[in-house]
Order: sequence, then structure tokens, then C-alpha cells
Amino acid sequence: MIQIRTDYALQQLQSSNLHDWQAGFRHQAHIVDIDVDFRADKEVTPQDIQIIRNLIVHAKLVTIATSPYFINQKRAIDIVKQLLQ
Repeated sequence: MIQIRTDYALQQLQSSNLHDWQAGFRHQAHIVDIDVDFRADKEVTPQDIQIIRNLIVHAKLVTIATSPYFINQKRAIDIVKQLLQ
């Protein structure tokens, strides 16, 4: 299990190790659980979107929590749409 709880941890997945990490998961079932409120008070950059898309591309299951008590739902839905485009 790998947990991404900070911007720093998310950005580290953009490093050269990302391809090795993803290659290992291509042959294993894995779940990506996205809590949209992680970005509640922060700008969602195109780089963030691409990193998250790279994480979900080989997932067997993706869950997304829009966390209505922690983030405006219009903003949460907009973020989800960006991730799934």
C-alpha cells in the first residue's frame, strides 16, 4: 500500500521511478482510492492531473470520494471531470 498525503509525495511519483513503479503494478491487481478533498484549498495543476491519471490507468478499481463536508461539491465534481477526461 502506498499512501499519497502531501503535495511532495504526489510530485515524487513524477520522478524517473514512476515508470518502474507502474510497470510493477501492470501485472498486479491494485486499487486507487482518490479523496478529492486532498486538493480542497490548493490549485490542481495540469501536472497533478497527469500524475493521478497515470496512477489510475492500470488500476483494477478506482474509488473517488468527493467529501461533501470538506470541499465544495461543484469544485469536487470539476476536479473529478478533469481526472476522467
